[in-house]
Amino acid sequence: MQISTLIKARFAEDMQTPWSVKGCLYGTICAPITALTCTSSSGMLSMLTRMLLDVGAKDVTTSRMQNVHGTRPPRKLLVRCWASYQRRAYDFRRRASEELWKSWMAYYHGTDSRARTNRARSIVWKPKYTSKDMLAISSRRSTGVCKMSASKIPIFFLGATGFLGGSILTRLLARPDASSYDITALVRDPVKAKKLESFGIKTVIGSLTEISQLAEQAHVVFSCADCDNLDHVQHVLAGLKKRHEATGDIPIVIHTSGTGELILGQDTGGMSASDTIFDDSNVEQMKSLPIDAPHRNVTVAYVDADVQGYIKTYIVMPGLIYGTVVSPMVAAGVQNSNTRALEYMISPALDRRQAGVVGAGLSRWGSVHVDDAADLEVLLWNTILSNEQTVKHGWEGFYLVVSDEFAWHEIAKEIGRKMFSLSLSANDEVTAFKDDEIPSWYALFAGSNSRARPTNSISLGWKPKYTTKDFLASLGGEVERRLKHREK
Repeated sequence: MQISTLIKARFAEDMQTPWSVKGCLYGTICAPITALTCTSSSGMLSMLTRMLLDVGAKDVTTSRMQNVHGTRPPRKLLVRCWASYQRRAYDFRRRASEELWKSWMAYYHGTDSRARTNRARSIVWKPKYTSKDMLAISSRRSTGVCKMSASKIPIFFLGATGFLGGSILTRLLARPDASSYDITALVRDPVKAKKLESFGIKTVIGSLTEISQLAEQAHVVFSCADCDNLDHVQHVLAGLKKRHEATGDIPIVIHTSGTGELILGQDTGGMSASDTIFDDSNVEQMKSLPIDAPHRNVTVAYVDADVQGYIKTYIVMPGLIYGTVVSPMVAAGVQNSNTRALEYMISPALDRRQAGVVGAGLSRWGSVHVDDAADLEVLLWNTILSNEQTVKHGWEGFYLVVSDEFAWHEIAKEIGRKMFSLSLSANDEVTAFKDDEIPSWYALFAGSNSRARPTNSISLGWKPKYTTKDFLASLGGEVERRLKHREK
């Protein structure tokens, strides 16, 4: 089907609605009465004039405008016409496929529409607005993710009280446009839910059924909770699919997984580093990860929904996240201030009074500070807002989040030094854990390699501030926190 035929079908359908009729009227009229400086092929008039003529709007003339408005054209004709165009462009982009949208844009940008305004001027019309005003309107409205019918953007947030999720939410609330978000968070703890509401967040303590209902009401989902809970994700997807089928909207899902997805086939028992480095811009490499890898079934469920076309999925995969969060939500007792990722390495060391590793501790992983990881997710959201069509999603939309690499024996060495300084061990030496001293899943993680190259993340403009040196320097504090936790 040719693009012109598709456009005719789309606009013919829209002309059945009241606002579309007004848009057609102003859009067609705007061409013969523009006393403005021309905006070349990028102007709004070219699209309105040619497309509306294509769908049979040739009978909409200046004389018809006079019958509607008398002899005085509307003072804010251009502004109203441009606003109507924006509503139509948003509706068209959301309902059409990406291929049709790209073809439509090529059709629009490749057309000229230049006009003289003799008849309009003959009735003493003195336009106030120029192309400068139109471009100002465009810059205010070109958000990529348009406000839903001039209302707030509905966001469903999973993991709002978590170590990373709370850091992302804090950054969203600090944005200048935070008032344009309508955020609802699913929370398990009623006390934390009440505290979270003081930050302007709606909270729900809900079941799986309510997850589906909440997702159905959301245009954006931040999925920062358990990345292994497929049951929850299936209910989220069910709600998003209902939304798409009912409204034509294509919701956005930013899902946080982890580089644990990379470890299958990279297990060396801690005896060596792997030569394999996964690059998030290598689509085939991202597709090749086995379905039984940690977190993988949830990731694939989200990406499959993207392939089906009813959501757009962006998969964020941080390495081992470290650091201490200092934020108003932590101070209020809402958010976790530290990760539990190192608990399974520190606690066995405290139990045996000796720092330990899996094998020789030579396996390598990527790491990232919690602030750098949260900054990446908000940067991704900013980029989607500013120009959604340019942001990779689905199988192309994997974003590895690592700022540096470490070997597990480096971590163990720092833990050993801290323990020795606190007289918790006889020396700072590191020895291999026995099988019964650590969980089997942790032996798999710490004995495997998870090496990542964040090409897609860097292409967004991500610039992490922290390195392995900062990670190692933080481990003494982690040991002290674990000791205090045991004393409680």
